[in-house]
Amino acid sequence: WSDAVARVESIVAELKPSDVFSLVAFDSRTEILLSGEQWQSALPAERASIVSALLSDQSPSWSATHLDNAIATALESVREINESIGGSSSNELIVVSDLTTGTRVAGLAGLDWPAHTQVKFDSVTTTSNTIPVSLQWLGWGADLGAGAPARVRLSGPVGAPPRTVSLQLINARDNTPWGSAVETVLPSSGTQLVSLPVGQEAPDALRITLGDEAKQIGQSLFVVRHLNRQIQFKIWGDANASDLSNPRFYLQNAVTGWRDPATIADDPTQPEAPALHVVTNPLGPAEITQLQSRLTAGAFVLVLANSPALATTAATLAGETDWLVATSSEPPLLFGEIDFSHPLFASFADPRFSDFTRIRFTSPLSLTLPADTATVVVARFDNGQPAVLETTVGRGRLITWASGWSPRETPWVLSTKFVPWLQAVAERAAGGAVPLAVTDLGELTRLNLPTVAGITAITNPDTAVAELNTPGIYQVTAPDTRPRLIALNVPASETYSEVLSWDSFEDLGVPLGTTLAATSPTEVTATELPESALVSESRQRAWRWFILLAIGLLIIEGLVALRLNRASRPALSNS
Repeated sequence: WSDAVARVESIVAELKPSDVFSLVAFDSRTEILLSGEQWQSALPAERASIVSALLSDQSPSWSATHLDNAIATALESVREINESIGGSSSNELIVVSDLTTGTRVAGLAGLDWPAHTQVKFDSVTTTSNTIPVSLQWLGWGADLGAGAPARVRLSGPVGAPPRTVSLQLINARDNTPWGSAVETVLPSSGTQLVSLPVGQEAPDALRITLGDEAKQIGQSLFVVRHLNRQIQFKIWGDANASDLSNPRFYLQNAVTGWRDPATIADDPTQPEAPALHVVTNPLGPAEITQLQSRLTAGAFVLVLANSPALATTAATLAGETDWLVATSSEPPLLFGEIDFSHPLFASFADPRFSDFTRIRFTSPLSLTLPADTATVVVARFDNGQPAVLETTVGRGRLITWASGWSPRETPWVLSTKFVPWLQAVAERAAGGAVPLAVTDLGELTRLNLPTVAGITAITNPDTAVAELNTPGIYQVTAPDTRPRLIALNVPASETYSEVLSWDSFEDLGVPLGTTLAATSPTEVTATELPESALVSESRQRAWRWFILLAIGLLIIEGLVALRLNRASRPALSNS
């Protein structure tokens, strides 16, 4: 980094007072540190010190290197400078970077280069971060009962002799080894995929290292292990679990064997814990008060309102007392309208799964909600009456079905949609779909972090982190949400040590300057310089004449052969 700063300062020192200069810093983001207008407004004697001060405030980051975005921003500065001086001038873009193969340059192909613009590369070479072997995170594998394995890619130099590599899991909370090291062989092809066993008892915050050699970037990975969640589950009513005519039989069999979330018995001493309650019988005042407090604390409550008394219970839990309830005398009803954008039915939005025409309801209730209700109708029967409703109560959700779930009332519990629907509700009650927890620095948007959150590093939980710009594992807390762990790593592209060749930029249409600095530690000879467009064009013209000459010879040869063939034929007699 000090070498790069010295290069920029030497460039500034060589500028003339009439030159216009702009300074752009970049990694995965691009920032204009000094515009051409600011340069012109400064006194010539103070310009060098201004640049030095701006550079002193910068430091190298762990983020990816997006050179294409940086050059696009610099070209906009060039156009602004040309407009400010009232015409086009000779422009130079000098890029000071290590220019490794991990640098993103694909976007250079579509750039519109201003006239009289040349790009010069001042490559800063270093051997301090040479990575003989590096790690890249590929994600968690399938959990077959012994814990999901960690999938990583080993990358090394192509053509090197095969070597044995040792991978070690580290508890990131106390920096102690977890389990035994796993050895694998990195072949001469330079890449190897490894599935690293991680037991169910492993900690949630882990670091994967290349044995004792993890001293440089790319040789250590921070990962967050997803622990299977638990959710309290309770059915209010229908004590006989073996009665096939009661919903309890189907509810208990549906939740049996769930891993994430796994159902556990209800514990009133932990009202903040995720919970799903199903009400199949009317409740007394004390039970309603107890359930309402759980609902406000964040539990999900499902009421199967197959009677006016249960509908009144649902209205009371919702905090609304003016629901009009009547029994329906119509023939069996079907679903007439379902909001597939709502989380209750979003998993069936695909046309392959959205057919509910076989689900009939023999004795549904007729519910009429007040005009100022906070309850949302998610599905309606084909007569227009509400069928499935959801009400937000505090941090919890109240879900009401205007029908029972016994087989004599509806075949819903016997359908293939019942268990997926119930599991989706349980997953929402447990906190929703498991969010992404491991990503690269500079790609924090993939984590969907809350805008207002407190962040602490788990290795130092008493210290708040102002900005996520260093590899590690962090805990994120936000209002009305449970704490969450995230892991940030150095982008895999930053572990590449090979240097980009000039051909890479020529192929993308970059107008290279004639005094291009070498992008390799070795000196570039005259034979290695890219040939000029004039020489290339002259060679193409020479080849055109050779091709035309060859075509002419083929035509002459064909004519001679045709003439000789006719002369050798015998004359036909007239007899």
